[in-house]
Amino acid sequence: MEPFLTLLKTKAVYHGNEDAVIYDTMHASYNQLLEDAQKKAALLEQFPGKRIVLDGPASYRWLVNFFAILISGKDVLLTNFFLPKEEKLFFLKQLKPDYILSSTTQYILRDADNEPVPNGDGKGFKKKLEFTEPEKEGNVILLLRNADETLRETAFSTELLMQVARKIEANGDFKKDDRVLLLGHLYHRYFLVYGMLLPILTDTVLCIGRGLRHMEFDTFYYHPTILPMIPGLARCLAKEGSFNEELRLLILSEDSDEWLKEKLDALPIEVKIADSVLKEKINIHD
Repeated sequence: MEPFLTLLKTKAVYHGNEDAVIYDTMHASYNQLLEDAQKKAALLEQFPGKRIVLDGPASYRWLVNFFAILISGKDVLLTNFFLPKEEKLFFLKQLKPDYILSSTTQYILRDADNEPVPNGDGKGFKKKLEFTEPEKEGNVILLLRNADETLRETAFSTELLMQVARKIEANGDFKKDDRVLLLGHLYHRYFLVYGMLLPILTDTVLCIGRGLRHMEFDTFYYHPTILPMIPGLARCLAKEGSFNEELRLLILSEDSDEWLKEKLDALPIEVKIADSVLKEKINIHD
């Protein structure tokens, strides 16, 4: 089975100086993504805790911390950054993390009570930290709601996510010269696979949107050729007429209503529904 570290290393070897990620004006190559993830992983390896909450909107720094947690052998617990404070505190209590990495504190390591961890910024170590490959990568952990509104914790291994991504890759939808624009939240399993993992896997450029308030502008700013979307976001873009002329493929997480279908049928783009392997393996509609 293929772990994430193998993916990052392979891309750095064969496409090292090519753009892997574009976020606003910042361009990061595959070499930089691997280097940044290993550097942060080397720091995380100095701390004994296993479970780390990752809390923040989609960004390059979120991406680096996501990979760093997993390749350091720790579990990444994903949360909805935009939840109201009290609801987020409730979710954190259910997740019982050892540490928190949040965009609101510059992704500096904090404990479960959101208090600074000694040397959590890495500045207290006298020598350069060296990354050590783990025996096994960590898991991606989510809290999902049951039918009766109770919560259950669900873990997905990096091997399983890679297996799903490889099966979708075989469909041939993602091409080498494509640009994929991520406009969704990465705690959503659909965006985690289609919006983040698949672009890196298929050597396409991953463009990270600058927040939902900017999404009508981001389509024209990044000039994507592929848009993975949930129907609700696609409706917003259709109402505003914000599908850019370079766009060739829209991949929806699920089937849309008749109004959206009619709008999309009038556009010169191909529309597909997410591969059923997502629901079979990680149940994106759960």
